[in-house]
Amino acid sequence: MKTTITCPSCNHEQTIDVTFKVNFFGCVSCLRYFDNTAAKAVVKETFKPFYFERSLSVGASGTFDNEAYTVTGLVIKSLQSLESWCEYLLQTQSGKPLYISESQGHFIKMEALDATVDMTSFEKNQNFEEITYTRLAVATPRVRLAVGYFEEDVLQPSKVTEFIAPPLIISREVYDETHTIWYKGAHLPRPTVKKAFRLSKLAGRYGTGLVQPFYFEPFRVAQILLAMCLLVIGITMLRNYNREATIVYDAFVPLNGASASDLVSNSFEVTGSRAPLTVHLASEVDNSWASTTIGLVNEETNEEIYATRDLEFYQGYEAGEHWTEGSKSDEFNFCGVPAGKYHFIINVSKSEIDTTTTGVHIRAESGMPVYHNMWIVLVVCVVLIIAAYIAKDKFEENRY
Repeated sequence: MKTTITCPSCNHEQTIDVTFKVNFFGCVSCLRYFDNTAAKAVVKETFKPFYFERSLSVGASGTFDNEAYTVTGLVIKSLQSLESWCEYLLQTQSGKPLYISESQGHFIKMEALDATVDMTSFEKNQNFEEITYTRLAVATPRVRLAVGYFEEDVLQPSKVTEFIAPPLIISREVYDETHTIWYKGAHLPRPTVKKAFRLSKLAGRYGTGLVQPFYFEPFRVAQILLAMCLLVIGITMLRNYNREATIVYDAFVPLNGASASDLVSNSFEVTGSRAPLTVHLASEVDNSWASTTIGLVNEETNEEIYATRDLEFYQGYEAGEHWTEGSKSDEFNFCGVPAGKYHFIINVSKSEIDTTTTGVHIRAESGMPVYHNMWIVLVVCVVLIIAAYIAKDKFEENRY
């Protein structure tokens, strides 16, 4: 039923669709709050302008669970810490109430629990419907603004205790130390609010909502990543099953001068699935260097892949202590080499003043078990799991 009330102070006319008797009302124009229980409305409070970025207004209509609701009133409250929020009172045509709380762009939808629900045990162990809640401090909020129509006096002082288990919340409001009302609610996603009230934009969102759920469940992420790790381990073990390293080339390339002309090796065969071809280099360089360039040639496609490695080894004495630098050996991989026939094109060189290095020993192995990709995946998964839990901890720190 549409009810129109004209403000006795500023003559502002306000019409809202309500089903209850309007015992109290607040004017959106002059910000005065009236007691309407007598024959003539009496000013009970005159509010000062209070800035709060809110998304809804009195009279707004929205749909939840296929039921149409109207915002019949709103109350802005704050604590001594200046933390503030807005409580919207909604009602259907049949008189069914609903409450929405907005704080820093985060929303909570709440409904009053039936008076027959026994909450005695909940007060002791904070367990309700097999869910354990965390109890927050008792607060006595101050009403900063109240506009719209009200059946009860919203200025009546109350002590509020909230119990949270994101995305769920239970709230207890105690009036005059005797009358207690319990509410149960849950986080209300912003897209749901926009859709319900057909809004193009909402108030800005800041920080973490009181019962805003984390973006994902770290335990579930851990389960998925661990399952992925097991899959990768299984595939790696299967690919490496019965795989043994086979020496496909083993020769000493002599160096009579500073460099040797290109040497074409004998053909060799690589079998099995794609795998790295590991090349080992060794030379008796001493206070000198030896450079080796190796080209891997696929005899079927004539595709060539080249790699260059330098062996450097230096040593000496300084202040009576022996020091060394570099290494006389090295190894590298030609990655993902498919089965087929190949040969090497080899070129080696050394320092022009080196008279001791006689050559470079080259050995190539195919079919070696490969585990480095598996380890990369395992490390990345572990890092992601740790990062997920750290991110949630930071998220929870911002909640309070």
